[in-house]
Amino acid sequence: MKYGLISDIHANLEAFEEVVSFLEDKVDQIICLGDLIGYNSNPNECLSIVRNKEFPSVAGNHEYGSLGLVDLKNFSPVAKVSTQWTRSVLTPESLKFIASFPKRLEFDDFEVVHGSPSNPIFEYISNLKVAFLNFKFMKKSLCFVGHTHRPAIIYVKDGKTDMLSIKGEARFSIKGNQRTIFNVGSVGQPRDGNPCAACVIYDSDKQEISVHRISYDIEKTQNKMRKAGLPERLIERLMKRD
Repeated sequence: MKYGLISDIHANLEAFEEVVSFLEDKVDQIICLGDLIGYNSNPNECLSIVRNKEFPSVAGNHEYGSLGLVDLKNFSPVAKVSTQWTRSVLTPESLKFIASFPKRLEFDDFEVVHGSPSNPIFEYISNLKVAFLNFKFMKKSLCFVGHTHRPAIIYVKDGKTDMLSIKGEARFSIKGNQRTIFNVGSVGQPRDGNPCAACVIYDSDKQEISVHRISYDIEKTQNKMRKAGLPERLIERLMKRD
């Protein structure tokens, strides 16, 4: 079976539509790893796509922030502003929908969380030390995460633990890995120097994971963000390159 894994859409409708269009004829199921909202200007529209297409989804910290389940003092200044704006435009239907998201989802041979197995909503897996501490909390040998906005693979094989950051498109075999944590990157606000939306395809039969980068109309997204009055730093960030 083939799965499409996406995370951190962050209300970027243009990026989301392109990624869904790319994945739909290539996979059997699309799964969302949280933070569908925040930062960009189309939260209700992105949530409507997920709801209508029945994509399984877990909660992220921006869902928690918009639901008032976390104090916004823990957010960065621009994240706080964008979350307050998001709260002001979310419809009752959207709020009810995001409140239904679980913290974790399990499938036949993998699981998905937004942050980490030990702290699904808030923890960033950004280095080997944090990954190592999380291995014991995994319920499956493969876990997909998001949250950092940076694609990466962390694995244990033949007693060796390693981590590889992924800047472009890539393909990996996970056969023989005792543990694998795979960060799928971000659809709506990549932070790895590549402005193209990121998504992942997992082929469970072949035990292969491929990373794909999808271009979209960034300028259109930026213009809508300016019209909404969102912070200029968030607008400029969409074009950031190394």
